[in-house]
Amino acid sequence: MPGVGDVFTLKRYKQISKYLHYYMPGTQAERNDPNRNRAFKVRNLIGQMKNLFPKYYECSEEIVIDECVVQFRGRLGMKLYFKDKPVRWVIKLWMLCDSTSGYSYHFDIYSGKDIDF
Repeated sequence: MPGVGDVFTLKRYKQISKYLHYYMPGTQAERNDPNRNRAFKVRNLIGQMKNLFPKYYECSEEIVIDECVVQFRGRLGMKLYFKDKPVRWVIKLWMLCDSTSGYSYHFDIYSGKDIDF
């Protein structure tokens, strides 16, 4: 299976990602709105993923709930800083996984204190 670099160049990837949106611009809530979600730009994509993951896989009887951290260095209001960890800037996920295969059955993104995603 070819990697991304085999399909197109870095310059082309940056061009595509510049114009790729997962939300309708102008539909987000105002900054001071208490119902505003920090992940509003990818909320629809993540919602679809949450619906499809359980649809195509049936977990065994052995499941595990754990946290997962994904390294992130860009600008994002949900990223967390861990001073004493090897990976300092992360996005935190809570995942329900099948312990035999490691398949992620369900997940939630930690987007801040008292904020539901």
